Amino acid sequence: MTDVYVAGPLWAMRERELVDAMVDRLFVEFGDRFSRRWVTWIVRGCVRDLAGIPRGALAELGERSARQRLLEIAVDQRSAG
Repeated sequence: MTDVYVAGPLWAMRERELVDAMVDRLFVEFGDRFSRRWVTWIVRGCVRDLAGIPRGALAELGERSARQRLLEIAVDQRSAG
């Protein structure tokens, strides 16, 4: 049986650790275009959108989703500017 996302203090702490790690990696990649605060906001939104998925997939899917959103925003900014 697959574990699913559930609310609770232990999972909330683990989720914060996952989000912090995703933000660290994505900020290294996108820090020249976005502030750390903006990257954090995007990552948190992606994680929130993925509520209900198996826990083990959250880190990978959350980071992929956030990376895609950041890439799309960067492209939009380049074409607008």
